[in-house]
Amino acid sequence: MDTKYLMLLIEMFLQPTYTIEMAVALIGPVKDDTLPNTLDLQARDPNIEHAMLEYLETEDGRFLSGLLLRFETLVDISFAKLTARYGEGRPSRRLKPEQPRPFHFQLAEHPLKGDLFIATESYDDKTAVRPVRYFKIIRHQPREASVE
Repeated sequence: MDTKYLMLLIEMFLQPTYTIEMAVALIGPVKDDTLPNTLDLQARDPNIEHAMLEYLETEDGRFLSGLLLRFETLVDISFAKLTARYGEGRPSRRLKPEQPRPFHFQLAEHPLKGDLFIATESYDDKTAVRPVRYFKIIRHQPREASVE
């Protein structure tokens, strides 16, 4: 995982045609589907400690709404490249002082709007390459779809 791969994943994820099956084919098979509206995946990448998809049940079937990847070893991501493509991220609140600080990027200029939350243990320079522990991409349902 690197910045280029993360940005490619974001671009794919925010396409209306991107499905749960496509995410599973890319990341790895379903390991656990017992919790409501979530699928835990067995990631093929040995550095992905935890992979999870979130979905909503709609009249048209399952709508893939979220993707979380947490890394075993920190991954270096260029915040300068993220900022150039998605605008400036802003720090979000931590629940505990020792937790990595999540940064929030609004992903508005795509077929589907979304949000990127990316947690880094280094947050002094907003444009540097930073070590990242996890990220979560959320995409919003198109207005015409409805939730049951």
